[in-house]
Amino acid sequence: MIERFSTCRIEPSKRLDFWNELIGSTYDGLVMDSPNPFLNAELLRWRLGDNTLIWPKSPAASVERFSQGVRRTSERKVVAHVVHAGSGRLISRGREVPVAAGDLVVCASDEWYRFDMPGAHEMLVLEFARGGIEDRIPMLDDRIAHCVSGKHSTTRLLHRFVLSLWNEGQLNLGSHAEQAYGAIVEDMFAASLLAPAGDGGRANGLFQRLRHLIERRFSDPEVTAAMLAEELGVSMRTMQLAAAAAGTTPVACLIDRRLDHAALELRTDPRASVTLVAFHSGFSDSAYFTRRFHERYGMSPRQYRRIN
Repeated sequence: MIERFSTCRIEPSKRLDFWNELIGSTYDGLVMDSPNPFLNAELLRWRLGDNTLIWPKSPAASVERFSQGVRRTSERKVVAHVVHAGSGRLISRGREVPVAAGDLVVCASDEWYRFDMPGAHEMLVLEFARGGIEDRIPMLDDRIAHCVSGKHSTTRLLHRFVLSLWNEGQLNLGSHAEQAYGAIVEDMFAASLLAPAGDGGRANGLFQRLRHLIERRFSDPEVTAAMLAEELGVSMRTMQLAAAAAGTTPVACLIDRRLDHAALELRTDPRASVTLVAFHSGFSDSAYFTRRFHERYGMSPRQYRRIN
C-alpha cells in the first residue's frame, strides 16, 4: 500500500524537522536542508516486496546521507536514484557528478554522499541489498557515485516501469504481485548498470583489463598509474581515455579499490591498527589514507570501525 506524506498541513517552522524525521525513518542517515522556509514538499512511500521505494517531490534542497546514521545491524545496500524532474549534482567519493532528468545515479548506503538540487525536483528512489546486485554485477563498485545517462534504453525502461508501478500501485496490487514486481524492478536496475559507460568496445575491454590489473596490484604502495599503463602495454593517454569512457580515471580506480579493501579490513579485523590497515590496502602514508577515507565515507577510519 502506498503511503502519502505532505508538509502542507505542518506549521512552516516545523516542516523541515518533520521532513527529516520522515526521510530518516525511511532510509537511515538521510538529512535534507532547504533554503525555502516554507518547504512545500510531498513524499510517497511504498514497500514493494523486499524493497522500499520513495518518490520525494520538493523545492531546492541539499540532501545528504551520513554513514554514521546507518544502523550497525543494517545490511549494506545500493541506492538507485532516478531523476524524474529537475537537475543538479551528486558529490561522492571526492567527485562531483552532474545529473539531469532521466539519469540514474547509484550510491552506497554506507558511504557519505550529497545531492545539491538548485530547483524544484523529483526523484524515484529505490534501495536494494548490495549482495544480490553484486552477484549479477561483479564490477558494481565501478558504478557507485557515477551517473548512467537517461539516454540509454535500459535506463529509460527502468524509469518508465517504476512510474507505471507507482500509477498501478494506487489500485492495491496485493502482496504476491508486489513481491513479484519488486523482483522485476531489481532485475531491471541490474540491467541498467550494464549500460555502456562510453564509446567503443576496445576502450571498454582495456578498462576491464585495467580493473583486473588493479585487483592484483592495489596492495603494493609503489604501484602508480604509469606502472599500470606499462604493464598493460599501452600509453598513459590510451589508458586514461579508456577510464574516461567509463566515467573515471586510473588513479581514482586504484584509490577506490584500496579504500574498499581498507573498509573491509576495518570491519572484519578489530586488532589491526589504522596504520596497518592503510599499509595492507596500498597506502604508504596513513595521514593521506585518513584524508581520502574521510572524503569517501564522511568519517575517519576509527569512527567507521566503531559503528561497523
